[in-house]
Amino acid sequence: METAFADAAVWVADAVQTNLAGYDFVQWPSRGRHLLVPRLRDGEPVWMDPHGDVKISRIGGLCKNATNYEAT
Repeated sequence: METAFADAAVWVADAVQTNLAGYDFVQWPSRGRHLLVPRLRDGEPVWMDPHGDVKISRIGGLCKNATNYEAT
C-alpha cells in the first residue's frame, strides 16, 4: 500500500475496531460508555469522541509505550 503513515494508521485502527465491535467484551478504545472513532485531524491520526467531536489522543498514544510518529 502506498499511502501516508497517518492515513494508514487511521485505516488500520478503523478496520480493527470494526472487527472487534461485535464482541461484547471488547470496548476499545472508549471514554466512559462512548467508543472512540479513528479520524485524521490536521494530518494526524487521532482517536475522537464522537459525542462532541473531541480529540482524545493520537492513535497509539493511549498506550504508555507508544512510539514517536515523527520518527517513522
